[in-house]
Amino acid sequence: MEALNNIYIILLLPKKAGNVGSVARVLKNFNVEKLRIVTKKKITETFEAKKMAVHAEDVLSGAEIFSNLQSAIKDLNVIIGATGKKHKEIPERLNIRDLGNIISLSQKNKIGILFGPEDRGLSNEEISLCNFSLTIPTSKKYSSLNLSHSVAVVLYEIFQQYHSYEPSKRVLASKESMERLYERMKEVYLEIGFLDKINPERILKVLKNIYDRALLNEREVRILMGVLKQTIWFKNRSKS
Repeated sequence: MEALNNIYIILLLPKKAGNVGSVARVLKNFNVEKLRIVTKKKITETFEAKKMAVHAEDVLSGAEIFSNLQSAIKDLNVIIGATGKKHKEIPERLNIRDLGNIISLSQKNKIGILFGPEDRGLSNEEISLCNFSLTIPTSKKYSSLNLSHSVAVVLYEIFQQYHSYEPSKRVLASKESMERLYERMKEVYLEIGFLDKINPERILKVLKNIYDRALLNEREVRILMGVLKQTIWFKNRSKS
């Protein structure tokens, strides 16, 4: 299952070592090997993590450790944030049964699925770094899922849908390229007065959601950067 090599599970600041070990085991169950953890702790080296990983110590020991979320996702092409919270402005929600539409891109692109800390989930700022959001349907009486259970449900759906999609050959821009575009957009749109200087993020978040859904490639990002450059050139030319 070559495409599953491009599926990355990202754990943001996990609290319990046992949960990390259990997640490693789940990855092994569904033939996914790429585990990234944002933490300042040596959480993968603990007895509890190794105990819960059972026969998935190779996945646990091979986990990539990052000091912050931005560095953990910058080389990825699509990030899906798993969240059960109600966010004010959230990326487009995916139906869990429609994951195949995104996983079809994994033939040529790195797909990251981000899970937040057990006690609070993903914040508004963290979910804003994602292209899409995903919520697992659960009972309203008790909606909270254990971290490893959440990962298991998502990977089960991916595993089941793997053979039912038509692989896409489209190669997307990396998250790092997209963030450079957004930073430049902010600078230019502030300079020309399109964004509110007091609260530029209000409109910028909407623009980011539009571009994130579009799944741009590197050429399209370069063209948009060129448009921004030309905008500033024209503004300065008009002044003179």
